[in-house]
Amino acid sequence: NTSFYWKLKRGWLDENERKKSL
Repeated sequence: NTSFYWKLKRGWLDENERKKSL
């Protein structure tokens, strides 16, 4: 399922962005 892969990638990106924001 690409949805799962996308969600995982998005989650990682979101986390990375959050860390950058801090």
